[in-house]
Amino acid sequence: MSNDLRNMIALRPSEPATRGKPVEVIVNYLEVKTNFKYPFIHSYTFDVTIRRREEILILKLIIFSYNKLCNGKNTKTFSEIIIPPKDGIGREERFSAVLKYIKKCKTYHMRQYIKVNANRRWGNDIQNNLRILNNFINSDVRAQSITYKRRHYYPKPDPQRRLFLQGGIELIPGLFQSVHPGWGKLLINIDSRAATFYPSGPLIDWIPRILQREGKSRDELRRGLSRREIYLLMSFIKGISFTTTYNSGNNSKPRKKVSYITEKSAEQIMFNYNGRNISVNQYFLELGMPLEFSLLPSSLISGQKFGVDNLNCVQRKDLADKTTVKPSDRFQRITTALPNVFKYSENKTMKSIGMEIGKEFIKTISRVLEPPKITSSRKNKKIIPSWSVVCFDPSLKEHQVKTAIGTLIEILVVMGLNVQYPQKIIPGNPQDFKKTLALVAQNKNTKVDLQLIVCILANKFNGIYAEIKKICLIDLGINSLCFQSRNILRSRWKQICNNLALRINGKLGGTNSRLIPNQLYFKGSKKYMIIGAYFSHPIAAIVASMDSFAVKYADFIKLFEDMNKYLPEAILFYRESVTERQFKIIMEHEVIKLLDAFKVFYQSRKHPPPNLTFVIMRKQHNTRAKPNNKFKADPKGNGNCQPGTVIDKDIVVPQYFNFYLQSHSSLTGTAIPAYYNVFYDEVGFSRDEMQTLTYNLCFLSVRCSLALSTVTHYIMLTNLQNW
Repeated sequence: MSNDLRNMIALRPSEPATRGKPVEVIVNYLEVKTNFKYPFIHSYTFDVTIRRREEILILKLIIFSYNKLCNGKNTKTFSEIIIPPKDGIGREERFSAVLKYIKKCKTYHMRQYIKVNANRRWGNDIQNNLRILNNFINSDVRAQSITYKRRHYYPKPDPQRRLFLQGGIELIPGLFQSVHPGWGKLLINIDSRAATFYPSGPLIDWIPRILQREGKSRDELRRGLSRREIYLLMSFIKGISFTTTYNSGNNSKPRKKVSYITEKSAEQIMFNYNGRNISVNQYFLELGMPLEFSLLPSSLISGQKFGVDNLNCVQRKDLADKTTVKPSDRFQRITTALPNVFKYSENKTMKSIGMEIGKEFIKTISRVLEPPKITSSRKNKKIIPSWSVVCFDPSLKEHQVKTAIGTLIEILVVMGLNVQYPQKIIPGNPQDFKKTLALVAQNKNTKVDLQLIVCILANKFNGIYAEIKKICLIDLGINSLCFQSRNILRSRWKQICNNLALRINGKLGGTNSRLIPNQLYFKGSKKYMIIGAYFSHPIAAIVASMDSFAVKYADFIKLFEDMNKYLPEAILFYRESVTERQFKIIMEHEVIKLLDAFKVFYQSRKHPPPNLTFVIMRKQHNTRAKPNNKFKADPKGNGNCQPGTVIDKDIVVPQYFNFYLQSHSSLTGTAIPAYYNVFYDEVGFSRDEMQTLTYNLCFLSVRCSLALSTVTHYIMLTNLQNW
């Protein structure tokens, strides 16, 4: 990034933030001890055209075979490197590799970056330092664990404590660690996590779990599987790697991929062997290796990832139940992993550069902001003259649906909405929902156009939900509301109806609540606009506020002028999911392009362009916090920090205008604070003003009466439609 672009990035205002009640919190960071000298590190390229596992093994063989690899100028070629089979699976392989010296890297750039009052800007040198230091802290644990993504590690689970989801999917607890620049100190961010994998070991042991027939004994399996069971088993394991339960001729087990499961057993499959027609089972019997299970003499190989997107709704719930942990339990897991998994004191790679890690979690002073005052907007309630209900769950009885809808109508009336009983409650066919929705939209029983279709679904995770939303909004131009049928049968149905009523009013253009005047302080400007954007290739989602209360949202900035008869003088732009590595791209292709677009548009209106403040928001990070004093925790939040908790020191760099904000109350699990970085600021917000405004905006939702976890909630919802 050029110096001109770097200098455009907003710096932290000098005036400290003071709003809120101070509370000491513990964060999941360890400090790199101050005796770290940020040494020069030699950089090499390593060229070998093989899989990642063999590449790492070859590199380790080379490193530990030579004390001095290069003199700074030469290239070394290593031939006849032998990699043995992993766990006896596969064949012995021979490779050659080329190791070439590139340059000497200066890690002191990182020391300058984290130094207080240095104002060193982010750049490729800082990013390169982070990459190098992460390689040093992660090399040992990477070699000992199942690795998924970068810096995510899953140690081999204890055989007696393995976890499984319904359907035989294995859940393996894992860990994450990464070097993180802090306020005058270098930190290590550590977090616990879990991932789903295919089970490993003899396939015969997993068949009952996969088929959800836990009571199926081995004797029953010897008799074979039904055609339906074979189909279910094949749909689960097709394409994954396995090995045999017997050795091949070279005393190793072949590694193969499942392509098909035949209905015939090894006793029934015949082939020609030395002029004789014998069965597979007889062949191994003559070799002195009789097959215990002639149906499936195979074993699944460990470390094969099972995609979370492939989980059904029952498995997703099971996953959430098994991975939801209180903050205290989460920190205890990390503490246990320090001596057992990371073993910093024994890490020779880290010792080679003089890096030592502290044993205590970082403690910092957070501030808990006061929640804003909210007023109900009962004057802006909508009339629902025409709406229909479609039930796509055939297991629900008609009287159950009518009773549930009657309760919903009662809540809508109490909230002030003028609503009549729906035209019809229509039984829908989930296999042909397009036709059902089209027939509902064409209903001509009333002279008023249909405003809303309420859809009752048996399952939101089978693809029908997204399709219904798309058809109703794009094809039919009608608002839709979907919920799962199991909610109707809950004792909390009346409470759920309160939430549904808020959503219905919002979908029809009504306002449920708003902040009292002056709660959205915008540096004295009364003409402002708030925009949110999220880009996830190939989808781009943008929403923008249409009134001074920042409650109504639409897609185009032009609507603001049409509705308010004036142009905004200031624009606050929240951009979802950007990392430091993308700073250059964001500045060149988004911030500068926005400024140019505003200039052209406003000149056409003979109006000076607005002041722009561009804020980056991210929740895909690994920062977690808990109050040091349990009596300062959120009384409703399972030991989490209180809503409104702001952290803007110690775990952030001093020069940039950034902070963590936990705006919501998390009733289960560990709350994830949102990370905000004020990237570009023409409005000139102070720390207090930006943090308070951002927190207050989290309360403006038509879907919920409580604060949401981020300002950009609607952007994510729009992006997830994935149309």
